[in-house]
Amino acid sequence: MKQQKSKLKITVLKRFKPEEVFKDPPIKTKYDGPCSLYEDGQVFYLEDCSMPEGFCSYAWDAVYPFVLTLRFHGNFLA
Repeated sequence: MKQQKSKLKITVLKRFKPEEVFKDPPIKTKYDGPCSLYEDGQVFYLEDCSMPEGFCSYAWDAVYPFVLTLRFHGNFLA
């Protein structure tokens, strides 16, 4: 029996400036954030495991392992 893959929704909950997350940011850059590519509340829907159009490749690298797990009905509860 073939298991159906889950559709996923990614929501940008809140964008932060580095100093809101780190007491001393680990990397010193001229970047002053928050990311201007997204808006708080922005939503992306996934039909497969492909990066959505307009999605930041750095953000995709961070969320892809979770996307893959959830697409195949995995969970993170032990």
